[in-house]
Amino acid sequence: MKLLNRRDLVSRADLHYRGTVKRREGGFPIGDGQMGAMLFSSPSALKFALNRCDVFAANSYTNSFNRRHSDYGYGVGFVDVDFVDYGEDVFGEDTVQHLGLYEACANVQGRGVCARVFAEAQSGALCVRVKDDRDYCGSVQVKVDMMRPSEYRVLSNLAASRLTMEKRSGQNKPDTVVLKQEFTETDERTGSRYYCASALAVWAEGCDVTLRMNNEVGGRESMEIGNREFTVIGKPQETQMRLCIAPGTREFTVYMVSASTFSEEEDIIRTVMEKADAASAQGEERLLIRHRKAWADFWDKSYVQMESRDGTAQKLELHYTYFFYLMNSSSRGKYPPNFGGMIFSPCGDYRNWGTMQWWNNLSLYYNAVQASGHFELMEPLFSFYGGMSEACTTAARQQFGTDGMYIPEVTWFNGPQVLPEEIAEEMRALYLFNKPWEEKSDQFADFVDRKAPHESRYNYKFYEHFEDGRVVYDERGCGPYGATTYMFGSQAAIAYNFWKQYLYTKDETFLREQAYPIIKGVAKFFMNFPLTQKGEDGKYHIYRTCTGEAYFGCTDGMENVAGMRAMVAVLLTAAGILGEDRDQWDEWKRFAKDMAPLPTTAMEGDTCELKEGDPVMWSNGREPILDKDRHNASLYPCDHFDLSSYATQDVDPDTYRISMDTLTAQIRKHGVVSRYTVSEMSGAARMYAAHGFAGEWVEIADAQLDCVNAAEEYCYFNDTGRIAQFENRLTVREGVNCISAQRLGNVAAGIQLALCQSGGGAPGKEPVIKLFAAVPDDWNIHFRLWCQGGFAVEASMEHGQPKAIRILSTAGGYLKLYHPYGEGTYRIICEGKVRFNGTDRIACVKTAPGEELYVERA
Repeated sequence: MKLLNRRDLVSRADLHYRGTVKRREGGFPIGDGQMGAMLFSSPSALKFALNRCDVFAANSYTNSFNRRHSDYGYGVGFVDVDFVDYGEDVFGEDTVQHLGLYEACANVQGRGVCARVFAEAQSGALCVRVKDDRDYCGSVQVKVDMMRPSEYRVLSNLAASRLTMEKRSGQNKPDTVVLKQEFTETDERTGSRYYCASALAVWAEGCDVTLRMNNEVGGRESMEIGNREFTVIGKPQETQMRLCIAPGTREFTVYMVSASTFSEEEDIIRTVMEKADAASAQGEERLLIRHRKAWADFWDKSYVQMESRDGTAQKLELHYTYFFYLMNSSSRGKYPPNFGGMIFSPCGDYRNWGTMQWWNNLSLYYNAVQASGHFELMEPLFSFYGGMSEACTTAARQQFGTDGMYIPEVTWFNGPQVLPEEIAEEMRALYLFNKPWEEKSDQFADFVDRKAPHESRYNYKFYEHFEDGRVVYDERGCGPYGATTYMFGSQAAIAYNFWKQYLYTKDETFLREQAYPIIKGVAKFFMNFPLTQKGEDGKYHIYRTCTGEAYFGCTDGMENVAGMRAMVAVLLTAAGILGEDRDQWDEWKRFAKDMAPLPTTAMEGDTCELKEGDPVMWSNGREPILDKDRHNASLYPCDHFDLSSYATQDVDPDTYRISMDTLTAQIRKHGVVSRYTVSEMSGAARMYAAHGFAGEWVEIADAQLDCVNAAEEYCYFNDTGRIAQFENRLTVREGVNCISAQRLGNVAAGIQLALCQSGGGAPGKEPVIKLFAAVPDDWNIHFRLWCQGGFAVEASMEHGQPKAIRILSTAGGYLKLYHPYGEGTYRIICEGKVRFNGTDRIACVKTAPGEELYVERA
């Protein structure tokens, strides 16, 4: 197989449309990493629903959104480039559309009109270059619309939007439409106030323009009435402003930039106009040159090229490439893209599940990032969770009476609210079972009644209904247990991503300043959690929690025990590297020695229903359990915390055997392609690839891309039109307006583990590189991927035979490599000198930063 140049390889994943999409969700996702839009069309217009990752109507202190799916955010405005009013349609069945991934540029060819669209990251400008060859005597109009009425109130939360005409530097008249949004919520009792604002600026160059708004003064001056006693009543009625381009203009460019702030002191209109001036000074051509170079550099970092006779390898490859296009287009801001919508939601800023992040969903976007070498794409994740560390430390004390840090599975962008102490005291007593649930006070119930039910700490609230005009909740019926209230494995997985960033980069500054505080905080939570107690066997067990949104009340829930074991091991390793907290090492080691083992089906009180002849498998936990699924074993250790992978067979053979038996038994019980293994969120492709099941992971990944179980497993499938996936390979698995690439992230991570994995086989163990762990014999592959330990590997395999293998040491240190040929003598060469020659199962070679090593048969 010939190795393609990067442009040709990436272009295999391009989107090509003939005609227009029937649903806007199927448009072209365009983004600069922080602001994005889904580009689609009406018969007369190109349409953009613009989103930012840092615009939120409310935060965790809100008392206004106590209904499920009711909070909103991310949207900054709608923009239509409307080419015709009276006359022939511009876009229809003969429209040709192309999204080129290598340059991240969309081209749309309509009847006499063509447009080139891209979003340049450094300037934050989305550019629409238009050529119009029609004999059309009307004006092309760029219409900027508010996301909602100009004033919109939900209880004490107010969203106010205003359209103004602004003037860029050097212009003699207003030429820019600005849409400003302000979100405020004030608690009159406590005096606390939330504020967020965004501004969107839209202008055109290469043409004469006139700005229009259909209010009494044409939008040319403010009609605000100062110090109004009432909002909403008397609000401005006009929600659109138009930028009218002179008739007969043949070429012009429309620009869009945006900004946001949480400070009422910042003049957000001034901020966005400064961005507009900076982008305008560059001009579209120079922005495009810079944009193309940035994307070429991005694609040069790593790649995967795969081919098979049946085409499955090519199919997986193009989805892999497309996934990284999406991530580079949406994961470069202060906050990560929302798991359901990313920054491409095309239907406004309401969506199922609201604006909070669910870690188990969000993680699917980041599992594959570090092995791609694009460590910069992890920064929004670290900024998001690192930024809430103080709030999470307070939450650990207030909610669970423990030292350390509690990062909820479901949380707002600013982390958990700091509770009034009287509420915190009662919550702590209730959630640690020191006070009967039936005795919770009216004060506590009233406080929680105003809170969002999806948030983990209030997740015992179930479905709502209305009684006498009030929102009334049913409870789940298991006391304080909600689906995610006691889900502590999530915070361990978040902390483990910080740890893995260090393993891949070997950046000790990052480890010390960003990762270690999170690792230590989460590990201390487990070690000091009041429900972590020594049992009669002398082991530390975790009592009365849950696992996987079920098994309420269980002992040693798999996710929580796995998280505890991983975090304590990593804490000891990280502290040793940094030389931190030496006075606590002995205490931590004693705790580590006495931690409960991962639960298995062989343990007393196991939750599984076994059949005669079943092997020992991983279990979800042990009795007593209030709410449970007794039928399935747990696959959790097979893809979390490096607890089990190829290398585990050498460092912990018993764990590896149980994982292999569990994976094999699940296929025997359910089949390879079942709802148990194939769903949008399923990590089965990752698990089976990590353990060398070449045929199985491919079959699972292929079915996952085809969304074969959509009707059974999608949320709100009827509400979304019963569409499994759209033309752009994306889904709305989570519900209305919830654009999702979760399954693409799962498949991408599975591909990486099949080609090149580098875990140490257990948390805190030294990384070992294993090439071609689960590559089908009839596949041909080339790849460059990054490995733990600070190595980049470029390798190829043809018809089951490894070919060229080149390894770059980015940080120095020891390279540990499994025998890539399986048998026979092989050698590792650096600068013409043999560093290793032998048949060892694992070669170990000392390297220096920047050295390139070549592996070959001897």
